[in-house]
Amino acid sequence: MGKKLNLFELGADDYVTKPFNNDELLARIKVQLRHANQSVKENILTFKDIEMNISTHTVLCHQQHVSLSKTEFELLKVMMQNPNIVHTKNQLIELVWNGLDSGDDNTLNVHISKIRNKLKSAYPNDEYIETIWSIGYRLKQ
Repeated sequence: MGKKLNLFELGADDYVTKPFNNDELLARIKVQLRHANQSVKENILTFKDIEMNISTHTVLCHQQHVSLSKTEFELLKVMMQNPNIVHTKNQLIELVWNGLDSGDDNTLNVHISKIRNKLKSAYPNDEYIETIWSIGYRLKQ
């Protein structure tokens, strides 16, 4: 029994002893595959035809790769995590820049503009971010 516990402490997710039952082995494999698929889905955000993979730090728009800077990626991620709400400028600055001096209204506006342009380059027939004047931004439904 000590060997099994040691394997779990080293990071094993499961353990099968010999001789094993084929049906039990297949059931254990299905559980592991289900967990793997759930984890992949949790790391992918979608809005309209934008797909953001948080794990690989990649963005596809209309099935075209969109290259975003770290800050642009974080801004879009915040908006995609809550696509139906208006994000105030202060909220975005706090979440992306952690309240540091490098984050201000002007800097935020420039980054949003860059994201818009990059998404428009990938798919010019849609607009994804709308400005809510004097408040902030939201993803356009």
